[in-house]
Amino acid sequence: MKKYILFCLLIIPLNFIISQDCSLGDCENGYGIKKYADATYSGFWKNGSPDGLGFMKYQTGNAYVGEFKGNLFEGDGAYFMANGEKYFGEFKEGKQDGVGVFQNTKAETWAYHWAAGEPGEVISVDKNPNNPPNCTGDCVNGYGKIDLKNGGYIQAIFKDKIATYGQIRTATFEYMGYINKKKPTGFGIMATAEGRYFGYFKEGEKHGKGISVNLKEEVSGDLWNMGEIVRVNLDVTEFKKQLKQLLDLSIEDIKANEIDRTIPKDSVDNHLTLKKTFLTNYRVTYKQQPYVKDKIFVKFPNYGPNKITEEQVIKLLGQCEFLTKDEEFDNEYNYKDGKKVRPMLPFLVNNYLLLRIEYPHKKN
Repeated sequence: MKKYILFCLLIIPLNFIISQDCSLGDCENGYGIKKYADATYSGFWKNGSPDGLGFMKYQTGNAYVGEFKGNLFEGDGAYFMANGEKYFGEFKEGKQDGVGVFQNTKAETWAYHWAAGEPGEVISVDKNPNNPPNCTGDCVNGYGKIDLKNGGYIQAIFKDKIATYGQIRTATFEYMGYINKKKPTGFGIMATAEGRYFGYFKEGEKHGKGISVNLKEEVSGDLWNMGEIVRVNLDVTEFKKQLKQLLDLSIEDIKANEIDRTIPKDSVDNHLTLKKTFLTNYRVTYKQQPYVKDKIFVKFPNYGPNKITEEQVIKLLGQCEFLTKDEEFDNEYNYKDGKKVRPMLPFLVNNYLLLRIEYPHKKN
C-alpha cells in the first residue's frame, strides 16, 4: 500500500493572537465564546485560556475540535482542512502525536502512529487470514472495515478483533472517535440530520461535556448524562431561605456588604457588588440611582453547562410561601413592605439571567 503525504499543522499558541472581549458566556473559568483576529473559539476556559473541550473555527475555513491545554491542542481531537482533508486522533503540544486517522478529499483513509506532527508507521490494512467474513483490511490487529447488517459499517483500528478507534456509519448518524462494543464510547464527533456534536460518549449515548452545532451553525456547550442534557438543580429549601434573607436586607445592610463599587463614589449612578453571594456561586449586586427605585440583582449564567433557565427560577419563586403573585404583571411576585421580585433577561445581553428585587422607595 502506498504511503499518503499528509498535511502538517502549524499551530500558533492562542495567547500570541490579538483577541477581542468575550462575546458570550464565561471566558475565564467556564464555557464561553471569544473572537480572535483570525478565528472564533467556543468552549471551556480555565484562568482565561482555552482549556478542556473546545471548537476553534478559523477564517481560512480550517477548524479544530477537541481538547485544549495551555492554549494548545492537547489530547483527543480532530482537525478539518478547508480543502476537505481531515485528521482524527491524538495531539500533544499542538501537534499530531499518537494514533491518528487521516482522510483525504476522496474519503480514502489511512491510520498512522504519529510523533511530533509527523506520520510514522502505517497501521496495517493488509488482509488478515483470521478476519471475520464481512471484513476488508485487517480487522484483527490493524485497520479494517466491517459491514454491518443495517447497511452501515465500522472502519476502525482493531485490537484483538475489537474496534477501538475509527468511524461508524449507520442510516441515522456518522461518528468518528473511540469505540467500544461497536458503540461510541469516549471522545468522538457525531453528525446527524439535526447537526453535529463534539464531545464524550458512553455506551453510544452523549455523556459528559459536549459542544453542539445546529443546522444554523449556532454553537452551544452542555453537560450530558446518558443522552439527556443535565441542568443545574437549585436546592428549593436553600433557595427559599436565602431569597428571604436578601428580601429582608435594608439599604443600610446592603451598603455594609459592599465590596466593589463599579462606578466612582461621586457618581449619581452606583452599582455595588456585595460580599454576600446567593447559593454560594452567584454574584449579588445593588443598583442605586436618583429618582429610581433601588434594586438588588442576582446574576445566574444563562449559557453553557451551568445554565439556569427563566423557567427554573419562576418555578422556584412559585414555591416561596412568603411571596404572592402579582395580579398585574406576569412572573412578578410581591413581598412585604412593597418589595417586588421577578426574573428578567437583560436587553441586548443573553449570557446571564437576572433575579431582580425592587425596593418601593425612591432616592432623593
